[in-house]
Amino acid sequence: TVLQPITVGITGTSTICNGQSTTLTANGGTIFLWSNGATSSSITVSPTTSTTYSVIVTNANGCSATATQLVTVNPVPVPMITGATTICEGTSTTLTASGGDTYAWTNGDMTAATTVSPTTTTIYTVTATSLGCSATASVTVTVNPLETAMAGPDQSTCVGGFVHLAGSVGGGASGGTWTASVPGGSFLPNANTPNTYYMPPSGYTGAITMTLTTNGPCPVSDVMIINYGTLPPLVLTASGPATATCGDLITFTIVSTSGFTDMSSLQYSLNWDFTKMMFVSHTETVIGNGTPDFDASNVANGQFNFVWAETISFDGVDLPNGTVLQTVVMKVLASSGSYGVTITGTPTTIEASN
Repeated sequence: TVLQPITVGITGTSTICNGQSTTLTANGGTIFLWSNGATSSSITVSPTTSTTYSVIVTNANGCSATATQLVTVNPVPVPMITGATTICEGTSTTLTASGGDTYAWTNGDMTAATTVSPTTTTIYTVTATSLGCSATASVTVTVNPLETAMAGPDQSTCVGGFVHLAGSVGGGASGGTWTASVPGGSFLPNANTPNTYYMPPSGYTGAITMTLTTNGPCPVSDVMIINYGTLPPLVLTASGPATATCGDLITFTIVSTSGFTDMSSLQYSLNWDFTKMMFVSHTETVIGNGTPDFDASNVANGQFNFVWAETISFDGVDLPNGTVLQTVVMKVLASSGSYGVTITGTPTTIEASN
């Protein structure tokens, strides 16, 4: 008896992505022998490279035939995302994907590049597809809050004057740094704090632009101008009685007749004719936190010195117009003529202005 040849075939997905599996099913008989050793009609395979599978199928009459099937394995794309992942509030960034043929972003864009402007920190995911295989990649875009800087109002002071820089920062900034448009000055305690003091270069007059810049990831700056003018003179006057007789005790009052702000120190000498007047006593006014120093080593010759310096307040103390600095009591020795006291010396000041 001549038996008809049998017709066999294999069904199942013949193209997969690397890492996937497919089930191949043979038909046309009752006994099966696959090239991988399996003896069932169906096998599930997970090749890592394109592989040909064959099966020998035998029917009930003992007739056999062979079928083959190529399973093509396509690579899975490895997508990557490039672009700035840290931005400031109110700005945007462009994220660009690579590694695939087509792309789909979670924000709906279907191109390789997407431009985003999130208001808060946001995760963006892209699906890249190539040869029917897909994979995803994600990136976090961090949004930093805006920063603010306030340098403060412009100021005017005298040559050599310390200036209090009362700047402030806000928003995402935790601090700030000062810079000066003119080199050679100094900051106390330092330039890396919004609230500090500034001393210009020695003898400098004119304008200096001070810039306060925040130190966060989204820096901003603000400026103020310090105008340094020449130091006006401090005028001191002495007053006493218009007439006196020999043996009288008379009082002289030393007064500032021009007001100053932010004085740091003051010194002057008081002189008189020791043949006409004899020094008896003195009283000084306490100014700020410093104690006036009185040098009476030369009173027998008609001279003593007044010295004062502020010891606590960094930017000095105010000296209002009309401030009484000192009273001095003298005894009149002469019986005729005119006599009085003279004042010599100039103040040492910071931020002195009148």
